[in-house]
Amino acid sequence: MATQKCTRETADALIRHFSGAPYSESIDTAWHSNGEVRQESLRRIANPLPTFEGFAAKQGVCVRTLAQWEEAHAYFREACERARDMQRDFLVQNALLGLYNASFARMVASAVCGLQDSQHLTLETAATIVDDLHAPDDD
Repeated sequence: MATQKCTRETADALIRHFSGAPYSESIDTAWHSNGEVRQESLRRIANPLPTFEGFAAKQGVCVRTLAQWEEAHAYFREACERARDMQRDFLVQNALLGLYNASFARMVASAVCGLQDSQHLTLETAATIVDDLHAPDDD
């Protein structure tokens, strides 16, 4: 069990941890040999995705302790729900801008954020489809 207690300040720190900008911007400048600007272009760079593992490490606890706090304290549970929403938005924004490898973004969206591909089938849905295919025609 962690020696650190969960407080409302801990919940606020969790929200701050997940509140960063999804990406940073910089201007790339190309120059002519005479020193004049030839072209400027905006470049976006993905910032590190905030995670519960990273927050736990900053707090000096393990992720299991965060789960215990979430179960025991309504204010921390609310903060965790908000943090998950913020994490999903962070991931979606960077993926839509093409700042992540598409395959990796899909895997992280599924594994970390619980987002599913629209082609994802549950076993129950798949069984229903198979049953429908094998059912005799009523004609």
